Amino acid sequence: MDWTQIKVKESEYHYSEPIFIKKWVGGRGFISVVVGYVDKHPERNCICLQKQWIGAGGKIEEQKFNIKDGTD
Repeated sequence: MDWTQIKVKESEYHYSEPIFIKKWVGGRGFISVVVGYVDKHPERNCICLQKQWIGAGGKIEEQKFNIKDGTD
């Protein structure tokens, strides 16, 4: 499994290279931070915290939390 590639759904954002905060022993998961940029509307840039891990049956599980402004 190549954890260096983060799957991102199609959106108006393009993302920076991930900064890995934590990787699990054995390469079974990670927590990373990326910055989401909106070319046409930079005021809508965000920070995205991501967690991915290998779940039951080898399926890749994922959680994301977008920080768009001070209320998030």
